[in-house]
Amino acid sequence: MQPDASVNKRRLAVEYHEHKQRWDAAFAFIRKGDFLLPVGDHELDGKDAFVRVVEYDSNDPSKVFYETHRQHADIQFLVSGEELIGQSDLSGASVKEVYDEAKDLELYNGTGGRNLLAKPGTFFIFFAGEGHRPGMKVNESVPVRKMVIKVRD
Repeated sequence: MQPDASVNKRRLAVEYHEHKQRWDAAFAFIRKGDFLLPVGDHELDGKDAFVRVVEYDSNDPSKVFYETHRQHADIQFLVSGEELIGQSDLSGASVKEVYDEAKDLELYNGTGGRNLLAKPGTFFIFFAGEGHRPGMKVNESVPVRKMVIKVRD
């Protein structure tokens, strides 16, 4: 598994040194390669790092919204399928759904930014506050199995 070129390595270094145990648990999970876990949440370092296993069909971009988190960074990677993940600073984007603390999620209307191709073998990191738009179909809708490791900031 390799990081995508979009990963902010400088910010990763800062975050890693602030919360080494959490990031070590996340990267150990990736190295172990146990990607057959059932759909749902699975703790890696208590509630400070956990993996969320999801399955869905990639979607039309018009049905997918940008999102940000305040409490967690996301390490996202596909086990199967392919999708586009939008990445944007969200300047000028309007809020679609206000921040929900329980879900650690705020949704935005918006287009633009850049689209990153996600396929098995590559992981992406979106830090707290960074806009991302996962789940968009590449050409046609396909089934996706994805792991999202949530690392508390």
